[in-house]
Amino acid sequence: MPTDQDGAVALLHYFVDQAPFPIAMFDREMRYLMYSRRWLTTYHLGDVDLRGRSHYEVFPDIQEEWRIIHRHCIEGSTAHCDADRFVRPDGQVQWLRWKIVPWRDGRGELGGVIMYTEDITEAVRHEKTIAESNRRFERLYNDTPALLFAIGADGRVTTASRTFLHRLGWRREQVLRRPFLDHVVATPESPEPKELLEQILVSPALEAVPLTLRSGLDELREMQLSTSQELTPEGQIERITCVFTDVTERNRAARALKERTRELVRSNEELEQFAYAASHDLQQPLRAIVGYAQLLERRHGEQLGDSSARTLSRLISRSLGMQQLIEDLLAYARVTSQPSAAEDVDVGPIVALAAENLTIAIEDSGAALRVEALPRVRGHRAQLVQLFQNLIGNAIKYRREVPPEVLITAARESGWWRFTVADNGMGFDPRYAEKIFLVFQRLHGADREKGSGIGLAIVKKVIDLHGGEIHAASTPGVGSRFIFTLPAAQEEARA
Repeated sequence: MPTDQDGAVALLHYFVDQAPFPIAMFDREMRYLMYSRRWLTTYHLGDVDLRGRSHYEVFPDIQEEWRIIHRHCIEGSTAHCDADRFVRPDGQVQWLRWKIVPWRDGRGELGGVIMYTEDITEAVRHEKTIAESNRRFERLYNDTPALLFAIGADGRVTTASRTFLHRLGWRREQVLRRPFLDHVVATPESPEPKELLEQILVSPALEAVPLTLRSGLDELREMQLSTSQELTPEGQIERITCVFTDVTERNRAARALKERTRELVRSNEELEQFAYAASHDLQQPLRAIVGYAQLLERRHGEQLGDSSARTLSRLISRSLGMQQLIEDLLAYARVTSQPSAAEDVDVGPIVALAAENLTIAIEDSGAALRVEALPRVRGHRAQLVQLFQNLIGNAIKYRREVPPEVLITAARESGWWRFTVADNGMGFDPRYAEKIFLVFQRLHGADREKGSGIGLAIVKKVIDLHGGEIHAASTPGVGSRFIFTLPAAQEEARA
């Protein structure tokens, strides 16, 4: 008949068997008395009966240090470990948290030990993963070329990358746990330091805020600051990562460029004034020379011999050519003095105006100008008139013995218009396709054809000022084609 003691033992066996963690009870010889199911599953022992078997038989490769611990605990000591490396019978490694305590029988005598264990392998792996991730982050943080540091909610610096410290010439102890504002210098271009700190603490993120820092070498470094807040689960600021971009050299270069641009504008204005003054001073004696020479030709032409008459004619021709050269040089200089504001303009009326300016040349040469539908472009009206007037005039000037024919077409290319001005003129050697756009370059010779050699240079300058490109193609004795691009009108570019 079962006794109360038998019931208590059965209840104890049931409690141990169902325990939610590995637990085992041993006698003084380290033989199993009872154990939980979790003990079997945790150590991958299978569905075996361990009662009466030695712990050292179940784990034959157990280290001697475990045997020593067991003996001490059997004698009444208690032992524990929060993370211990354990090799299972199948060779797999586990990490355990364990505790071994002695147990006593009803007479108070030591009967053996009870071993509690917990498999913390995943927790250890997780901790190692976090630790390695932290090490990688720290290496990345320190080795990155970016200028980084972090501040807390109190505005004091908590971390700083090596690159940041090196670039600013600071020692770590000069920065860490010091107020961020200690290194900020107030300038007209940046917010007040206190206002800046308030923005950093209030805004989840900031982008490219200008500020100036004083370096460890007492130099002022111009920076752009971007920030990102990291919050605790309760919504409090844990830290604020600050990323700095050193724009000192860039800003210096920009200021130098701005100053050089002002000097260039001033120099161009002075040059333009000089050109106008010089042209006036040059035109006066040239007009006088031409006037007196023409007067001499009218009054005494019949009395001059053939040689003298030819000399006088060349004098008048060369003087008129010099006048034209001066006017063309002024036109070339005037191209850069046009208003800088561009507008959307219709090219059709511009070509019509250019043709109207060439009415006499067109009529005298019998030139035929054919113009297909032309678009609207973004540019300077006066400069574009110069452009087409020079190209059409060039086609008429360098014609063959047949009436000139000029065709102007346009085709869309993304945000640009590609124009072609084709003629049936004399043409030129394709080897000189780049040379013709240089100032004073004439391929046909001054004696053969009139011209200052500046017209196509003006064309090239206008195209450059509009951001386009130009090139020429030609077959001698057949004709030439000038192909160039101009930006599309804004409303068309947005369409």
